[in-house]
Amino acid sequence: MMTGVANKFKGGTASGPEFAFYNAFGFDGVGDSVDIANNSSWYLANGDKTTSVWFRTSGTSEWIVHSQGSSITTDTMEIYLDGNGHFVARCLDNSAAQSWIRRVATNYSDDIWHCAIVYWDSFGTGRIVIDGAAQATVDTTTGTITSITPTSVLRLGDRIASDFPFSGSITALSHFSGALTVGEEGELHNDGNPLIFGQMSASLRSKALIYLEMSSNDNTLTDLSSTGNDGTAVNGVTSDGELIEWQIA
Repeated sequence: MMTGVANKFKGGTASGPEFAFYNAFGFDGVGDSVDIANNSSWYLANGDKTTSVWFRTSGTSEWIVHSQGSSITTDTMEIYLDGNGHFVARCLDNSAAQSWIRRVATNYSDDIWHCAIVYWDSFGTGRIVIDGAAQATVDTTTGTITSITPTSVLRLGDRIASDFPFSGSITALSHFSGALTVGEEGELHNDGNPLIFGQMSASLRSKALIYLEMSSNDNTLTDLSSTGNDGTAVNGVTSDGELIEWQIA
C-alpha cells in the first residue's frame, strides 16, 4: 500500500521514502486553458499518433485535451472525463465510419495523479494504457479516423467552446508519431514517477511531436520537442508545483 505525505501518485513502486518536485499546469475550472498552435504534424490524417498526459482532478465532465474543425463534431480529437469520471478518448468527423470512441469505465476523479496513454491508429483498433496497464474499454466505436484534420488550436484544459473547463492539474502532455512499444509506454509511466523530457530515451524523444513542460520560475509553457510548438496560457494558468513523498508499505 502506498503511504506518504501526499500519497497522490498511482502505481508507484519506489522504495521510500522518496522525494521529488513536479511542476504542472494548474487549472481553476473557470476559463483556464493552454493553447498550442495548429500544426499539421499532429493531425491523425497524417499518420498514427500516440498521446500521453498526466492529470489529477476530483471533478467530472472535464476536458483534458481538445481540438476540432469547423464544429464540435467535425475533425475533432479529444480526451476527457465524462459525468461519471470515466476516461474517454474520442474522434468525430460527421460520419460513423470516421468516428473512434473508447471509454474506460473507471472513475478517475479521485484527486490522484494518473498517467494516460492513447494510441490513435488509422485502422481504428486503438489502445488505452492508464497507470501502466492496458485498459478494457466500453462504448467502443471503431472508425478509420484517417480524415481528422483539425483547424483549431490544440487546447489543454477545456474544449474550444470553453464550456467544459478542467479543475485540477495536468502535466507532461506528449504527442508522438506512430505507436509506442510496450517498453516506451512503461517508460512514460515509470512506476508512477513522471519523466522530464531529458530523462526519456533517445528513441522516445525522436518520436515526440509535442512535449509541453511548465517552468516554475516564470510560468513559461515550453514545447521541448523538435517541432517547438510552445503553449500560450489563457486566463491565468499557473505553475502548480508540489513536493511528493511516497513509500511502499
